Amino acid sequence: MGRGCFATYAAKPDDMVASLRRAVQLMEDRTEQLAGDVRAFTPSPATPLEIILIDELGYLLALVPDRKAQAEIKQLVNTLLNLGRAAGICVVGGLQDPRKETIESRDQWPTKIAMRLTREMARLVLGSEALEAGARCDLITRDMAGTAFVLQDDAPDEPVQVRAFWMSDEDVKQLERALAPYVGRSAGGD
Repeated sequence: MGRGCFATYAAKPDDMVASLRRAVQLMEDRTEQLAGDVRAFTPSPATPLEIILIDELGYLLALVPDRKAQAEIKQLVNTLLNLGRAAGICVVGGLQDPRKETIESRDQWPTKIAMRLTREMARLVLGSEALEAGARCDLITRDMAGTAFVLQDDAPDEPVQVRAFWMSDEDVKQLERALAPYVGRSAGGD
């Protein structure tokens, strides 16, 4: 459920590698196309903002059984993190374990979002300054599910508390129906 919300969906490591390769190729093509013409990317119908959403990023970066595929995935994700924004490609990743052993590229993610975590894990994600400024993920209770603190690189001591809403299965199906005319129209969609 929910696959219809996305232009491309990959659940197997080989498919994930192929999707990331396509995203890097799109980034390179756009970079070449935009070179010398613009200083900042502006989305348009011809060049829409591409969002690469990676659920369970920890699996992708640290637990994929095929070590060769895992190394390529790390390289592709790091390439997109470092160069993708200028070409209108944004990477969003979610994970359970923010330790460096799981996500070596942790510091390359410009925006960090932390939900209910232990104090130590919240410090790893957001940094000590954010905790001192009130980003106390360890105090988020079960009845406050969806609560998170957002931190951006340009304001490391200014965490913002947010709360996501719950989507039922029917809500997801309704979203799929609403997006159906648009999904797959992007420049990089399959």
